[in-house]
Amino acid sequence: MKYAISTLLWLALATASVTASTALWAGELEVENPWVRLMPPGVATTAAYMKLRNQGSKAVTIQKVESTDAGKVMLHGYRNDGDKLHMVPMDSLTLAPGEVVSLEPGALHLMLMGLTHGLSEGQPLTLTLYYSDGQSQQILAEPRAPQ
Repeated sequence: MKYAISTLLWLALATASVTASTALWAGELEVENPWVRLMPPGVATTAAYMKLRNQGSKAVTIQKVESTDAGKVMLHGYRNDGDKLHMVPMDSLTLAPGEVVSLEPGALHLMLMGLTHGLSEGQPLTLTLYYSDGQSQQILAEPRAPQ
């Protein structure tokens, strides 16, 4: 029993340290609170949101995003055409040093299309951010209902 508890404690600490270590990467880009919108069963498209903070001294460019949990991931912004907003695919996202960008509902976000499985709380989706400097960063985005 003592062995099982110490093993579980070690696994919990190892998981926590891996999660914490993925918070900073690629030119000091910090990813805060990544999450995906819970969708009803059978819906194969959702959106991912997070806050990005460039804590480095150089610009950081995200060139693409992939997920093992979706067939395609696209970065979407919005364009205002008079009284209508239209989603617009973006090729990349660059954050200047010190810049903070929020991906949030009704604004800049990631569209995940062709989900490979249903979403449920407690089962995060994996997103991989690819940077212009050749580095990449894997993050876990927790499915949840919008608040």
